[in-house]
Amino acid sequence: QPKDMAGVKEDIVLRVWRQLPEIPLPNLYAVGGVLTCLWAYRMFGTFNRLMTVRFGDINYQLRRPDVLANKVVALKYLALPLAIVPVGAVLCCGCSVAMTPEGEDARALAPLRRQAIALREALAGPCREASFLARDAVGPLAEELEVGPLANFARRSQTVGREVGSPQPLFG
Repeated sequence: QPKDMAGVKEDIVLRVWRQLPEIPLPNLYAVGGVLTCLWAYRMFGTFNRLMTVRFGDINYQLRRPDVLANKVVALKYLALPLAIVPVGAVLCCGCSVAMTPEGEDARALAPLRRQAIALREALAGPCREASFLARDAVGPLAEELEVGPLANFARRSQTVGREVGSPQPLFG
């Protein structure tokens, strides 16, 4: 470190830093490898102690409370709620078929289909209006982006390395 640059008005920390002898920094890969080996050694010891305690106890092996608790939690939070959706779909389908009058086509006049058609007709106007409003709002922005420098760059990058004007194969 240059010692001649240390001035009188310089910060005290920088002055002390410049007065320290140069010490080469260790290779961080070596430090990382050593720390990883230390961590692996500690985890190996912890794992061995845990397995010795767990599998050395015969009563624990017969009961296995952690496995039983995990199964109960899995049934409680995963299997039962996930079964609700398919069961509900089957029930809705069964009710729809059961409520269809005898003399009518089961596919065309099912209650769920009638409700879906009515909902589609009721929401057609508002959805069309929302579509027009979205186009009106996004249209000027799209036109502005279309003539901008990023769009120009994108158009030019499509032809880099190709002859302009000659037809290009689709793949290749």
